Amino acid sequence: MLNSIIAQERLNRITQFVNELTLNAYVPSVTKGHDQMNGNVDSPERESLSDWMASAIPVDSALALTAAAAGITRDDFISPSSLKIWEPHSPESVTTSEASDFSQVSPEVRTSFTSRNLALGHLGSSESLFSPVRSMESEDYDDEIFANCDKAFGDDLIMQWAKENKNDLLQIVCGYHALSLPPRGSELLFQPLEHLQAIVYMRPPVAALGFHENNLDSLEIAEVDAKLAAAEEALALSIWTTATICRALSLESVLSLVAGVLLEKQVLVVCPNLGVLSAVVLSLVPLIRPFQWQSLLLPVLPGRMLDFLDAPVPYIVGIQYKPVDLKMKASNVVHVNVLKDEVKMCHLPALPRHKELVSELGPIHARLSRESSIAKRHPVYRCSDVQAEAAAEFLNVMRCYLESLCSDLKSHAITSVQSNNDRVSLLLKDSFIDSYPSRDRPFMKQFVDTQLFSVLSDTHLSSFENGYS
Repeated sequence: MLNSIIAQERLNRITQFVNELTLNAYVPSVTKGHDQMNGNVDSPERESLSDWMASAIPVDSALALTAAAAGITRDDFISPSSLKIWEPHSPESVTTSEASDFSQVSPEVRTSFTSRNLALGHLGSSESLFSPVRSMESEDYDDEIFANCDKAFGDDLIMQWAKENKNDLLQIVCGYHALSLPPRGSELLFQPLEHLQAIVYMRPPVAALGFHENNLDSLEIAEVDAKLAAAEEALALSIWTTATICRALSLESVLSLVAGVLLEKQVLVVCPNLGVLSAVVLSLVPLIRPFQWQSLLLPVLPGRMLDFLDAPVPYIVGIQYKPVDLKMKASNVVHVNVLKDEVKMCHLPALPRHKELVSELGPIHARLSRESSIAKRHPVYRCSDVQAEAAAEFLNVMRCYLESLCSDLKSHAITSVQSNNDRVSLLLKDSFIDSYPSRDRPFMKQFVDTQLFSVLSDTHLSSFENGYS
């Protein structure tokens, strides 16, 4: 979806650039100074310039503003007549007849009409949509407009306005927003624009999400929806993010990162490439399944929000560059430098059965690492059949390994029956930790106190209470 928007924006810029080149072909050679031309209104140069403007190729105002905001064209190439389409009329620009006609409208309708056109103008303004720098005042002003006019118009009106003003980007967004969520196990075809490639959305069935119906029957509807949504998200991120992290980091770095996440440390990932950065951060969602990250996860943290890194909570955060003068107060931060394939962290115990896990994942990781040079030619979300197969195997091994960490919970739980015949199960943590070899106990002592472990173990214990194994 985002790739379609980027492709259309790139097409708009190229089209605008070609139009500007065509316009420049009509520009006559001006030999006199700017002051002289301004002083003599009827000069030949002024007449030639007027002729050139009259014969200029019309440029859609939305594309012109987009190109100017992107830095491809200069602002002075945008004609005032084009700007009139996008800017609300000032009181001085309204003619007497228009004012008299408008005054006959009731105040309620007049207010709704004015706010609606003002909001649509802001929606259509490519400066407000694509300008990389915007003042805080303009953001607050836009928020106020959208808040006041949210109920004044719907998707159909916005789409109609976008088509009339030939705003391709807004048409894509509106078309996507109007789509209904397909049922699980079905697919949906979305055509952003006629000249863009169609997008097929395939929603997996419940069986593909790794859930057993017995486990879902013991939960409330809201809990079931939340678990299915989390599993669906992990499945959507699984293949391409796993392939990317295995190409970017060594196996030891990947496992060290996973250990920091499982122990709910503060994880900071640094990489200048936004695609790789976001993929590495998002890969941790499927990598730790069946566990689910319970705290903050930000694939890309803006530079002006670096103070957030001092928050006293677990997080997984990605930044493009780490400032030299950045001093973090927390002592349990896991620093991941993707370019250097380096993971710096406080002393963390190794994962249980670490050597066995490395020997099993090693050949799979090597296959993905060899695909690194090929993958650099394509966006990170595109994977070849070889990469997809290897990534699926990698995830399967990780899932079986992590599930084995909680496979023996029932042997270390006690169940009591209350007066109202409710069954309550409690995990004996010390007994559970002692069931592991001595070399693995340091990790498990910290792991059983995390929210990840508590949520999953409570789910398993709940199934025991309802008679499911």
